Amino acid sequence: MSIPNFHQLEIFHTVARLQSFSNASKELLISQPSVSLQVKNLELYYGAPLFHRNGKTINLTDIGDIVFQYVEQVFQQTQEMHRSVDSLLSTVSGGLILGSSSTPGEYLAPRILRTYQSVHPKVDVTLHIGNSSTVCAQILAGEIDIGLVGEEISIPSITCMEFFNDELLVFASPNHPFTEHIITPTLLSSERFIMREEGSATRKIAESHMKDLGVSLQTAMVLGSNEAVKRAVAAGSGLGILSKLALKVDIEAKAVKTLQVSGLNCQRKFYILHHANRYLNRPQQAFLDIVAKSTF
Repeated sequence: MSIPNFHQLEIFHTVARLQSFSNASKELLISQPSVSLQVKNLELYYGAPLFHRNGKTINLTDIGDIVFQYVEQVFQQTQEMHRSVDSLLSTVSGGLILGSSSTPGEYLAPRILRTYQSVHPKVDVTLHIGNSSTVCAQILAGEIDIGLVGEEISIPSITCMEFFNDELLVFASPNHPFTEHIITPTLLSSERFIMREEGSATRKIAESHMKDLGVSLQTAMVLGSNEAVKRAVAAGSGLGILSKLALKVDIEAKAVKTLQVSGLNCQRKFYILHHANRYLNRPQQAFLDIVAKSTF
C-alpha cells in the first residue's frame, strides 16, 4: 500500500480536529463517503483503527492520537515554510555583480544603482568597469550577472536589450580653431585623435561613422578611460570622440568644446545584457525591472 499523501493527512486531521466526518466533509467541500474512504485507507496502512466510533461520536484511539500529533507538526512546519517563502519573495536580498563598459558604467550606472538600492537596500552590489568585449566575456564565463554596454551584442548565449539612446560628439580644447565654425569631415582627416582602446564600443562606433563620411582617423594616443581622453584633449593633445553623457560636465565647465561637423550624426544606444541560459534570481530580475522603468 502506498505511503499516505498530504491530502489524506489533511482529511484525517480535519476529522480529528472537528470530531466529525460530516463536518469535515463540509469544511473540505468533499463528500462524506470520500472522507470516510480516505480515513479507512489510512487505517489500513497503519493496520489499526484511528478513531473510536460510538454512533455519531468519534474519538481518537491511542494510535490515532500519535498520528494526529505528528500530522499537526507537519502542518505547522508547512505553514512556517509558506511564511518563509512569502517573506523571501517580498524581500529582495543577496548579491548582484554587474559589469559595464566605461560610459554607461560611469555615467548611467550610478543613477540606476541609487534607485535600485533605495528600493532594495539588502542587496550587496558590485560593479566592474571594463570595455564591451570584456563585459561579454564575463557574462559568458559567469563572472558577472548583468552587463551594460555601448553596442548591440549578437551572441546566441547572451540576451541583449536596448535601454538608452546616446550620441557621440567630436570635441577639442576650447582654443582649437575648429570650434569657431562648422567644419567639413575632410578637415578631420588631417587631425590627430585621442582614442579609447581596442574593444571599446565608443571607439568602434566612432570609427564606423567616420569611415561612412570618408574620414580616416589618425590616432595620436590611445587611453583606457573617458576621463583620460578628456584630460588629454583639454590639454591640446588632439581631438576626441566621446559620448554626450561623458562630456556634459566638461562642456558646461568650458573645459572642452564640441565641434560641428557637417553630415555627422553619430547616434548610438546602450544595451543591457545577461546570459540567455541562466536563471535570473530576484536581485537580478529586480535590477532589470528598475532599468526598464528608468527615464534617466
